[in-house]
Amino acid sequence: MDGTKLIVIGAITLLLGLMIPLLGYSLLTQPTNTLLNTTETPYQKPMEKPKKEFEIKDMTSFETYDQLFGYINTLYREYEKLSTTIFEFPKIFALSTELRESYMVTVTATMPTMTGTQIEGYTGGETGETRYSETNVQVKGVDEPDIVKTNGKQIAVAWRNELYVIDPITYELLWRKSFNSTISSIYLLNEYLVVIAVNEIYEPVEFRIPREELRITIPQGTVNTTIYVYLLANDEYKLAYSIDLTGKPMNSRVLNKILYLVTIQPFEPSNPVIPLINGKPVPAHEIYVIEDKPTTYTNIISLDITSGEYSAYSFIAGPYSHIYMSYEYLIIASHTPWYLREIDTKIFAIIMKFLPDNISQEINKYLEANKYEEAMNVLYDYLDTLTIEEIKSLFTLINTELSSQEYIRTDNTTFYVFKVNGLNLDYKGKLITEGNIRDQFCMEVYKEKYFVVATTVEHYKMRLSYWLVSPRTTTIAGNKEITVIENGEVKKYKITITEAKNIEYIYTWDHTVYIYPSISFVSVDNQLTIFDLEEMNRISNITNIAPGERIYAARIINDYFFIVTYRNVDPIFAINITDPYHPEIIGYLKIPGYNEYLHPLSNNRLLGIGVEGNNLVISLYDISDPRNIKELSKINIDDSTSLVLYNYHAFTIDYEKQLVFIPIRSYRIFLGYQTSNWDLGSIGILVCRYSEDKIETTTILQHPGASRTIYIGDKIYTISPTSIKVYNENTFEEITEIPLQ
Repeated sequence: MDGTKLIVIGAITLLLGLMIPLLGYSLLTQPTNTLLNTTETPYQKPMEKPKKEFEIKDMTSFETYDQLFGYINTLYREYEKLSTTIFEFPKIFALSTELRESYMVTVTATMPTMTGTQIEGYTGGETGETRYSETNVQVKGVDEPDIVKTNGKQIAVAWRNELYVIDPITYELLWRKSFNSTISSIYLLNEYLVVIAVNEIYEPVEFRIPREELRITIPQGTVNTTIYVYLLANDEYKLAYSIDLTGKPMNSRVLNKILYLVTIQPFEPSNPVIPLINGKPVPAHEIYVIEDKPTTYTNIISLDITSGEYSAYSFIAGPYSHIYMSYEYLIIASHTPWYLREIDTKIFAIIMKFLPDNISQEINKYLEANKYEEAMNVLYDYLDTLTIEEIKSLFTLINTELSSQEYIRTDNTTFYVFKVNGLNLDYKGKLITEGNIRDQFCMEVYKEKYFVVATTVEHYKMRLSYWLVSPRTTTIAGNKEITVIENGEVKKYKITITEAKNIEYIYTWDHTVYIYPSISFVSVDNQLTIFDLEEMNRISNITNIAPGERIYAARIINDYFFIVTYRNVDPIFAINITDPYHPEIIGYLKIPGYNEYLHPLSNNRLLGIGVEGNNLVISLYDISDPRNIKELSKINIDDSTSLVLYNYHAFTIDYEKQLVFIPIRSYRIFLGYQTSNWDLGSIGILVCRYSEDKIETTTILQHPGASRTIYIGDKIYTISPTSIKVYNENTFEEITEIPLQ
């Protein structure tokens, strides 16, 4: 055999030697069951794009899945103790630092900054010479998910597991698709139709990770999200590709033809799970910790809808609340009740004020070493020596101290901030403020640099209570110490007891006394907080806004942040944020009832939709002088409500013709038509016309169950789960009805 043949055979042998282990690993890491069966075959495969390196400060990842599961199991062991006694709370604080050292490794990388972006793709508006409505969104140019979409050429409607596409000119049903999952939302971008569906995994899915000799089972019932992308070709929609990812779809946005989708996947401590993308586990080193007290995986996928390229990220974070997106930032809000946060050593410090010095010193020794369980046992051992009266006296002193203003606690909201650069996300860090946001309109980016947040802050106090076990007999003798508070000063007196017997409780447990916390509501107010997104810090704060009331609506218009609070009347506050370092409340207006949704009509006019008693109220405000807000006109509809109060996507406005379309439901009417709770009493769509100084009802487009309205050209389309009605927008006469069957 000549040398050339030997070289060729050797090369083939070497190539096979390299491929076989890789092939084996690939086969071993595949699931034994598919997550979702589909009868369609994509003609284009989605492609995961290598992420550009990005800089992540104070962010950690895992080397192995074993480290990941060890971290999660340790977390849950600590969380389980939260329901037993107050003194287990501080261990969560220690956990956040100790686990990072023992389980995780630091991530380092770099990422180029984003210099700007040109908004393109679907934003509604016009197609050719035909004008059409767009989905009501918070930031113009950043599309939001909904169940009804139009691009001016087609109307797409999603209801439960059915999808319909209608020709708005011929009124024909162009396409219908049934899914074996529930449709969460859709997007329609020119020739692309995006469907986001959610389903549960019907059978357990098992993975083997050979490198770690580890088996992972995704349990039955795990929520899974699928993104279907359809392409219109030859008047027919064909599946271009689909992407599966675990977790429930929480929200999404589309900017520059890129879909940003957030899913939430709870931890499973008894059966550890990991995020999956297209049936493959997310590598352990790509699962990042961004929260010290996490509860879920937060999975984010950024998908180029036209090319199928995507990037996927998975973060260990807190519970999801709301999402906000501008042209440069994606911000996820996470509300954390205070009693799920660590209770620091201040609680022990309060108790030690009323303990003998030697007991306090011993407890403090353990606290300094972060040995909270040992400190708790010292306290329990001491309580076992006390009489019932002494225990009562001790806890009276402790709770008197706890009720002082110094120990009042509030909820917190954490904001995870990501800089958006196409398919790449750069995690900038987290911002924290007191209170909770009502909806996404309570947070907004101002001048692409400042993050403005309005929160309702509920104040709570803690009380320590005790539980005595069954009866026992105690003998008291020797020196005892009595604590007395005189004019706020703690004084301790020693007395000597020769012998005293007291029949109280029989010692049957580890300890005679057990302590548990109780939480009570104290007060509520509101605040405005402004952060600098470049420096990632708080720069200003207005507190104690409208004490005793809660925020019901908010909106930034030009250089003013308008918020609506409510208790007995409805104050609308105007806050000047021109100087973000020194925001100022400059005016307010009080009216009966409250607004749930605010919508700017122009720089000088604001529309409010809300409630007054059992009535639906639509108000027009003059905000040309924010120091002197005026209610110019009001519509009050008896015993009625609107879906807009709960879902602003149900609101449609035609600025050109100065018309507003609002679904309306009457408490007095039952039409015998009901496909959901919303349909009970649903009349149709209320049409209002507005001007500079007046808003008035024009007509009601009768369509039971209608929850959305769009317009294309001079036609109005009202959409219910069973049909689409078409009206002339100039005369409001019904043209036809298109059944959805």
